[in-house]
Amino acid sequence: MALNTQIVQANDILAIEGCIEVLKSGWPIVMPTETVYGLACSAEAPHYCEKIYELKGRDQKKPITLMIAELSDLAKFKLKYNPKL
Repeated sequence: MALNTQIVQANDILAIEGCIEVLKSGWPIVMPTETVYGLACSAEAPHYCEKIYELKGRDQKKPITLMIAELSDLAKFKLKYNPKL
């Protein structure tokens, strides 16, 4: 599998738009977090997340993190919020 690897700056709007297109096409991107680099994909279609499992060699029974902008976004993924947790 040939990958096109590019390092982009967070303030480069065109590069960020390119990352969005990569995500929309179903491929993951690598992005920094506070502690380590992480793989990110669009959660819009389940098969996009399968790439994360494949690349990491992760057991599909193990969950992965879902990041959302607002609690109301949980409904898109048929998830419910439990305020007691």
